[in-house]
Amino acid sequence: MTFVSLRALANLMFLLAAPSLAEGRIACGIRWENSKVFPGEPQPSSWPWQVSIELAMENRHFCGGAIINDFWIVTAAHCFMPPITQALQEIVVAIGLNKQLAPETWAHYSNPRSVILHDGFDEETGANDIALVRTSERIIFGGYAMPVCFPNDEIFFGNVWFNCQITGWMKTGEDTTDALQEAPVKIISFRKCNATIFGGNLQPTMMCMDFYEREKIGCHLDSGGPLVCKVNDTKQYFLIGAVSWVSDCDKRWPGVFTVIKSYLNWIEHITARYGKKFNFKEYGTELAIRHHRTMIKMKAHETSAQNIKNSSNANTSSPEPTLIPRTEAEPTFILTATGNIYTFSVIGIMLVHLRSLLVTILAT
Repeated sequence: MTFVSLRALANLMFLLAAPSLAEGRIACGIRWENSKVFPGEPQPSSWPWQVSIELAMENRHFCGGAIINDFWIVTAAHCFMPPITQALQEIVVAIGLNKQLAPETWAHYSNPRSVILHDGFDEETGANDIALVRTSERIIFGGYAMPVCFPNDEIFFGNVWFNCQITGWMKTGEDTTDALQEAPVKIISFRKCNATIFGGNLQPTMMCMDFYEREKIGCHLDSGGPLVCKVNDTKQYFLIGAVSWVSDCDKRWPGVFTVIKSYLNWIEHITARYGKKFNFKEYGTELAIRHHRTMIKMKAHETSAQNIKNSSNANTSSPEPTLIPRTEAEPTFILTATGNIYTFSVIGIMLVHLRSLLVTILAT
């Protein structure tokens, strides 16, 4: 009983100490005030919008993502391509996590309810490498989970960005690091990067980044992880991009990220279709909502996720949530869950904590 009371008290303290929530508006993009970031290894909650997308049964991190509101996460589309499992119940999203091997007590695990990939995603070119993950449970904001800010058009001019960072459990060699990492990056102009490095093969929805501390992360970036920047003299971080790919490690070429600006209308469309329309004003700045947004052309044919699911499983009374193969008639790749999706992930979460216990015992 005492343990439960102390745990509840601790949670209350974290919530009270969290960045204040403005009336009717989330205090997005604010890092934990008391975090003291050591080189390459931040303290818990120093990047509270960062999530780890994991294979539950294997306790294995495979991609990063960024919280944009209390249900939705932005990540990369290529994260969900084979050989990654096509079953939603085997995927779990870790929120508030810092240590992979010894998860903190405040870390929260949630199943995805839906994973929606952009319909124009091309594995060969990397075009439209963006996906949205809707969690099955509402994300409770506090000291260890906060949304990143979403910018408007005015914030997408590179001359106002500074202190740009990528975060995630970046690989060193073949292994994923235990602790959440961060690395400062420099944005390279699209024209320069596309013409001089990639020979005109980049898409307009891509941009390049170079690394100030390449020796620390090499070229093993955290796919789907957020690229965030401060704007002018604000304290808030804004989601500028999602990490997509690195072309050539040996040549030390820059990394490529998907530019979020190009997908603002798509995000509005998908969030409205599979839940509540994303409110850019609530999870952004005090500035007016953007104008003249870049529209990514979507297919005119609209089919609900459930109808797609039912038509592809007409002879099954209780279909398993799986990835639906893309056809010309479908607007997106869709992973969508029906029924009980918790069984596998609960086992996976138990294995995560068992591993943490073993690490602690061996350390002593």
